[in-house]
Amino acid sequence: MQHIEEHILELYLLGDAEASKRRHEIEAHLSVCHGCRELADRMKSFYGAAEEELQKQPAAELRLGKALVRKRVDISPFYEADAGPIVQQPVTRLQRLQYLVRRHPVAAGVGSFGFLAGLTLLASTLVLNPPNDENPVHLQYLSQEQTLQLLNSKYEKLWTLPTQNRYQEDVASLQLSQLFDMDSDGKNELLTTLFLPEDRERGYPVLKVFDYEKTLVDSKDFSQPFRYQSRSYGPDFGAQGVLAGVHTRNKPPEIFVMAGNPRSPCYVARLDVQYNTVGEYWHFGHFGGLSFADVDGDSTLELLVWGQNNTEDTTQGEYPAIVVLDPAKIVGKGKSLLSPGFHLPFSDAELFYIRLPLTDVNRVLHTHSNVSHMKRRSDGTLWFTL
Repeated sequence: MQHIEEHILELYLLGDAEASKRRHEIEAHLSVCHGCRELADRMKSFYGAAEEELQKQPAAELRLGKALVRKRVDISPFYEADAGPIVQQPVTRLQRLQYLVRRHPVAAGVGSFGFLAGLTLLASTLVLNPPNDENPVHLQYLSQEQTLQLLNSKYEKLWTLPTQNRYQEDVASLQLSQLFDMDSDGKNELLTTLFLPEDRERGYPVLKVFDYEKTLVDSKDFSQPFRYQSRSYGPDFGAQGVLAGVHTRNKPPEIFVMAGNPRSPCYVARLDVQYNTVGEYWHFGHFGGLSFADVDGDSTLELLVWGQNNTEDTTQGEYPAIVVLDPAKIVGKGKSLLSPGFHLPFSDAELFYIRLPLTDVNRVLHTHSNVSHMKRRSDGTLWFTL
């Protein structure tokens, strides 16, 4: 994950015009990055406290035409022939320490030596055995070894997860794994839909959630039977991608999982922070990726999914498609307006459905196309690849 530079984040919070041009990018990143969001909150608190302190200060009163004049005061000396020495009574802790050192120099020297020795020993212990950074921040998928590695902020390996993944991990498109702090404890959980060795008997992957110590927190199976038009399909729905984050301000994080059947149908499941299913968006075809984006500029993130619509598969009429969903309206089971064959009500979550035409190459070679990748440019533009 590429973090926002601290100075850019600070300029944005201070209302800088240049930094404000990246508002959508910064707010989208803050919605999914716990570290940057915590840093932004600290910056807001600091400047808020400074502003409050300035408002408490009385306004300086300026009087023109008057200058400050130092008044000279002569001191009259007083002499006493038999006066005794003046003893200064220690009041503050520093004065008491100085008084102790003067009265007991040997004991103070031994104590200082012991204190310095203790500090030296503590410093050497911290240098030789620094505190471990156990929070996973980076993921690295090794396709040759079929292993997922979890790394901390220093790119030190924390632990690995052996997989038997049948898909190519591609963070630009099919996001099979993600790190996100679901319980707000400062440590990221691993959410993965990779095909693990224990999935071999079942034949398809499920969503698994691990904490930072590699303890399995939860597992979610998305298999279920369904009907499309007059046809019945098997229940083998495998988890094919995961996206976790906060799509609405001041709301807890949620999880969105793509679940696909070997025979075209798929759906997007919406899960709450306790990993319970809130709703499902059903679509006849294949989804190749999902992502958050503020499409309408209202500071609330929409959910984008892309892939292929196979509703007209009997007439070779498959076509690439991009769908924009309101994630908050994925409640219960609902179907796409362009997939009317499911025995379900239409979903209220579908905001836009973009049907892309076939290319000349598709027509000449009698092939079909689908949207395979999405790329977010620095200017906020979304690029899709067929």
